[in-house]
Amino acid sequence: MKVGLTYGSIWRLSYPVILAGVGESVLEATDVAFLAHYGVVEAGAVAIADAIYELLLVGALGLVDGIQVVLARRAGRGSSAGVGAVFRQGCRLLLLTSLAVFLLVRFAVPPCLGVAVSSPEIREAVNAFLQVVVLGVLFEVGTHLFAVLYIGLGRTRVLIASSAILAGTNIFLDYALIFGHFGFPEMGIVGSAWGTAIAECAAFLFLAGYALVRGDIRAYRLMPGKGWDAPLTRRLLTISTPAAMEGLVETGRWFLLFTIVERLGEVALGVSSVVYSCYCLLIIPLEGIAEAVCSGVSGVIGAGNASRIGTLLRRSISLGYALVAAPALLAMVAPELVLAVFTDDADLVAGAVAPLRVVSLALLLVAPGEMLLGALVGTGDTRGAFRIQAIHAAAVIAFVYVAGILLRQGEAVIWLFVPLGWILRVALSGARLRGEAWRSVEV
Repeated sequence: MKVGLTYGSIWRLSYPVILAGVGESVLEATDVAFLAHYGVVEAGAVAIADAIYELLLVGALGLVDGIQVVLARRAGRGSSAGVGAVFRQGCRLLLLTSLAVFLLVRFAVPPCLGVAVSSPEIREAVNAFLQVVVLGVLFEVGTHLFAVLYIGLGRTRVLIASSAILAGTNIFLDYALIFGHFGFPEMGIVGSAWGTAIAECAAFLFLAGYALVRGDIRAYRLMPGKGWDAPLTRRLLTISTPAAMEGLVETGRWFLLFTIVERLGEVALGVSSVVYSCYCLLIIPLEGIAEAVCSGVSGVIGAGNASRIGTLLRRSISLGYALVAAPALLAMVAPELVLAVFTDDADLVAGAVAPLRVVSLALLLVAPGEMLLGALVGTGDTRGAFRIQAIHAAAVIAFVYVAGILLRQGEAVIWLFVPLGWILRVALSGARLRGEAWRSVEV
């Protein structure tokens, strides 16, 4: 894969990834939006359930991050055999991690919920959601594996179609199964879980079919064989383990934040759930560009052009600002309009206006923060990225606990953790990249 550094090249690589991110975020946003119209308990429960599920997926998604870095490095060197080998071994490892997630949800999560969630109604709803949504775990990680393959190869347009299938299937099934439309039974939060699981299956089947029809399975020898590549496994785990720990810290941070807010009441939890969904939608373009930066940085290093990382970063940050300026301004000027997409509950809208404005201003810091951290991961320095995430998580959790539990401040003050946290991440990521510790990492 030849990595282009023009704005056009970065955009062509990024925009399908952005749209793929839309598909993933639509799953959570649709759940929250429909369930907020269904009931306050369900709206709060799905936020906790999503946080727990993402927490359990950190091993698999960290492995996906490691696969992305190594695969892009092989693609940058022009090694088709290397790309196939990384994909095959990654597939084997992801099968094992998917089985582990399934078993944890089935047997370990229910007793833990009694400790983590104080409300019996929310606890029951969270468990009901998780027991169904985990049925789609293998398809979800498979979709991620195909996504990093095509990002690494620079052929990201196929992700537009897969994300459309993912989002469209989820929206239809959520509407049908939560409320009982089109002859389907009314299932509430369980219907939301079925919609997510089936949508992940549909997206995976599309990407697998595309790889088969286009001949990529044969060209890159993507089908896992009987062999186990121990050296490559060690390489992948060396890169992936800190990435998984980074994901664990980031996801655990959101879970702890929601459990802290849950102590403030069901309405406060519902408000934070809605604001979180808005925040996730607003940063989709930045996360998509950061994914492209991660693969791009790994690719330029593989091609022997590490000196071009700065150019790639500067142009990616500028592109990120251009993409989020309009939605951030809309959320600042007319927050009620944005919140109406998620809920018609007057109390939730009133409580979410101020924190949504705080989140919108924070996008000025999210743009450079996402690109710098994505570049750091792309260099292979996942240990450095993990340390940054750990420091960031400890700082924001401490802030939320003090502001929410000890000082009993409102949602607007609590959500100041977003801009304050990104200030810290920008400073630490920039310093780590300038220190060039990544040059000693072997990928």
